Amino acid sequence: MLQCQTCKSWNEDGASFCTQCGQPVGGGKRRWGLRHTLVLIAGLAGIQAAVFFYFFEQPVEPGVPQGQGQPRSVAVMKPAVEGETPAPPPARAGKPLSSRKKPGPASKASSSPPTVRRVKVDSALAILELFDKSGQFARIAQAVVVHPDGVVLTRYSPLLGAYKVRCRREGVAGSIPVTGIIRYNQPSDLALLRLARSGQKLAALEIITRSTADGLANEDEINIFDGPGGRPARIAEAFFSTADGHLGILLADSPGIDEESFLAVSKAGEVIGLCRPMVDNVVGLPRRTIPARPQGLRVFIDPASVFLREFLVEPVSSTVADNTMRIYEGTFDDLEARARESYRTKRWGEAIELLRKAIERGNVENVEVVRLDRLFDFLRESYLGEIGRLQDRRRFEEAAEMARRGLEFFARDGILWFKLAEICAELELTREVIDALLQVRALESSRRIAPMLEGAYHQLARDALKENDGRRAELAYVEGIEQIPDSAILRLHLGQLYQEWAIYQDAIRLLEEAKQLDSALAQQSDVLLGRIDDILSSREAVVIPIPEGAPSISAKMLLDGRMEETFVIDTGATYTAISETLARRLGYAFERGERINVTTAAGRMQVRRIRLVSVSLQGYAVHNLPVIVLPDSKGRSLNLLGLNFLNYFKYSVDSTRGEFRLERP
Repeated sequence: MLQCQTCKSWNEDGASFCTQCGQPVGGGKRRWGLRHTLVLIAGLAGIQAAVFFYFFEQPVEPGVPQGQGQPRSVAVMKPAVEGETPAPPPARAGKPLSSRKKPGPASKASSSPPTVRRVKVDSALAILELFDKSGQFARIAQAVVVHPDGVVLTRYSPLLGAYKVRCRREGVAGSIPVTGIIRYNQPSDLALLRLARSGQKLAALEIITRSTADGLANEDEINIFDGPGGRPARIAEAFFSTADGHLGILLADSPGIDEESFLAVSKAGEVIGLCRPMVDNVVGLPRRTIPARPQGLRVFIDPASVFLREFLVEPVSSTVADNTMRIYEGTFDDLEARARESYRTKRWGEAIELLRKAIERGNVENVEVVRLDRLFDFLRESYLGEIGRLQDRRRFEEAAEMARRGLEFFARDGILWFKLAEICAELELTREVIDALLQVRALESSRRIAPMLEGAYHQLARDALKENDGRRAELAYVEGIEQIPDSAILRLHLGQLYQEWAIYQDAIRLLEEAKQLDSALAQQSDVLLGRIDDILSSREAVVIPIPEGAPSISAKMLLDGRMEETFVIDTGATYTAISETLARRLGYAFERGERINVTTAAGRMQVRRIRLVSVSLQGYAVHNLPVIVLPDSKGRSLNLLGLNFLNYFKYSVDSTRGEFRLERP
């Protein structure tokens, strides 16, 4: 036994250090024993095993079953730097790769070459297939596997609107359902998705650590992927902050680096982030969040933050469908996407409703004007498409209502107004046809509008005559001539109407004007003019008998070509006068007429003056004649034919014969 000189405790023979205080055992001599031999053998065996696994381990490919329990460290699965092609020696037979242990830190000398590629970047790339609420395929999105248990990193914005997602990986048949979203960051447009358990470990890349990210600098080279096979790129500006407080990296312009670029990977094989092109129409990245940068800097990278890296092993927080329903439904992006799909498939009615809602929502969300303008174009085309569809099915009432709704948005669209005129013509809504055609004429110059307007005014007059409303028919022709001053056909029709009403002077004037405006109507005009001449030549004068002992001369007068009333011929009255009762029956609002002072048998009084369209005595007519309206007296009404009518002709009273004569001058 050996005694320690420091603490005086006893130790076995051959001990070099005290088992109590650890100090050298003074005076003792170390002996080489069996225990020392076993320790040496075990150390040599460990070194040999480490060297063996380092040089002979094979790459882990997708689909190779792994053992149950914890996944392999993602840090081991890194791609080699572009250009490295060292191939590992063949593995020993009889021992699965999953049972091999990883080498310890001491197994790799500081002077050893870069890490051999364990997982190719291409094999970690994935495509997400997104489906809408009805289960129909909607679109695809790019992704990258970042954990072998089935976690993928992708853009968040494409998920909005999706209700089901499946993941396909490069070079692997079949797909894996996405069970839900682990975590997302909407401002930076990043999301982690969990795949359904597949019983196998997936090829994955590790998200870069914070310390490694801080080590990136200007002029560093990285790899950019838009699919299998990466392209080298150089960092032009290592880090800058966007308006929303996120870090970004800008790349120098390089061949193949464009808006299709998706994934940025460091030379060590770690995911730096997902790329965004520096253009205005980037989904998920508003234009205002990208500061102005120098020319030549093409791609903006949003580095994958530690926030996402920390949640790789967390369970899902929501399904894709729940996320869409909670955040996306009813937003401008949602309504716009659904409206575009309805428009693309020509479901016009559905597209109209969605587009109107999207435009309304876009104004609330302050969406860029260029996007709203595009939706207005879609909305207009959808209205025209739906109107045409309803017309083809002869559903004219619905088509007219759709056209009116469209004009709420596009009040100055000539095509929509013209469509409304066509439909109203089918529905025999002549007044609305005229109003619509007048709008078209005000918006665009077209020779086809005048003939259509002439036909509409003529139809309006014919409808009035069918209802025995001559005054409304006359007004339709008069309005038509005012709107189309060079219309010969409307003058012909109005002249014919006056000829039938024995208003010969105005009929002659209109028919002569029609001949001058359109020589094609000369024959019809001449026929009507000949009839008028025959009538006038066969009548030398209008003779009205005066009954013996009668206190006054009375005659039947035709007013406005539609109503006969008895008048007293008064050669001492300056104005022709009608009663208030007759004025109302004729449809005149005489209360709005001009106020004038007149002297009557009852004394001086103030009355209203209006103008009648026409006053005719057996064919001797005066058009647009001023008349005064006299109040009814004791329930009796009085109508007088005064000098402002009689002076247009020659008149006389023959008391011997007892007659009143009216002749043309």
